[in-house]
Amino acid sequence: MDTYQIVPLHPPLFPPRARGRSGHRGADCPPSAYLLPISTTLATLLSAIPLSAKGPAQIIIYDIHALQERFYFSDNVIPRLETAIPLLQHALHNLPDHDNLMYAFPDDGAYKRFHLMFSDDESKLIICSKKRVKEEKG
Repeated sequence: MDTYQIVPLHPPLFPPRARGRSGHRGADCPPSAYLLPISTTLATLLSAIPLSAKGPAQIIIYDIHALQERFYFSDNVIPRLETAIPLLQHALHNLPDHDNLMYAFPDDGAYKRFHLMFSDDESKLIICSKKRVKEEKG
C-alpha cells in the first residue's frame, strides 16, 4: 500500500466573510458586530485534519476571496493557493467569437487582482461597482 506525501483536499468553495443581511440590528450596533466569520470557521474545521504519516495535509484552494485568509489555518495543514483563471481563459479562447468577448469584474478588488491575467485591451474590461448615496433630508 502506498503512502502519500501529500494528501490533497480540494474544497469546492472557500467562502469569504459575509455581511449578515437579515434582520435589523439597531443604530447602536456597529456593522462589524454582525459579520459572519464563515471563512474563519471553515479554516478552523479544515485545520483539524490530523497529520498524515508524511506531514501536514495540503488544502488546495482555487481563487480564494482574500489572500490574507491563508493565515486563518493552523500549522496542521498547508493551504496551497491556486488559480483556475488559465482554465477559464482556455475555454473562452476556444469559443467561436472569442475576439468579441468582454471581461467583467464584480468589484474593484477583483479587477486589481486579476485584470493583468486577461486582456491587454483595457476597453474589453468592465468593473462593476456600487456607490451608496445618502438620502437628502429636506
